[in-house]
Amino acid sequence: MDEGTALLLSEIGKVGKEVQCIGPTAEVLVSGKDYQRYYSWINENTSSAFSGFHLGHHMSIAKSDELSSLLADQMNLIISSGVCPSRWGVALQVLLEKVAGVCLVSKLRSIQLYEGDYNWFNKLIFNDSALSTLRSTGFLPEEHYSQKQSLAEDACFDKVLTLDLSRQSRLPMALVSIDAAQCYDRVNHLMMSLVWLALIEQQEMKKSFPN
Repeated sequence: MDEGTALLLSEIGKVGKEVQCIGPTAEVLVSGKDYQRYYSWINENTSSAFSGFHLGHHMSIAKSDELSSLLADQMNLIISSGVCPSRWGVALQVLLEKVAGVCLVSKLRSIQLYEGDYNWFNKLIFNDSALSTLRSTGFLPEEHYSQKQSLAEDACFDKVLTLDLSRQSRLPMALVSIDAAQCYDRVNHLMMSLVWLALIEQQEMKKSFPN
């Protein structure tokens, strides 16, 4: 195999082992106060999906301690069981104009609107929990600029310097722009499956040989 493929496979195995060394992380649990805190600053005019259970309902529920605790318990049940409401599986795709009055498909921005509580769930799991763990353990690479205290200018400057180094050192390099025009079909599913297999394999080995 070529050198690049060998390096990718080696890094996948290395990351799989390192992730297992982190150990168990704290379980994500929410309370009625968390529910009230989140829906106290949400904009009621924010659009959501088809069910009709919009953010105004959540904001009204947040005014009641009893109902807030009930919805928080429901969220904890979803987190612990992995079973979500069927309405979470329905999204509304909207094409927004990048330039006012220009309705060409290639000039529109595609977004997905989800249920209000599903958005909260994603924030809890991926933003508050997963990203915090990645930052605290050093698994979030420095070149990932979609984080606090990073600017778009930093990412552009990094890109220019990287391309300059490639040109001056005469090393072949490709820069790929993955935006709404190409989007999810550009994800390399083979590589992603190898990453997940590496993580699962380490977990299974730990169960089989705990010592």
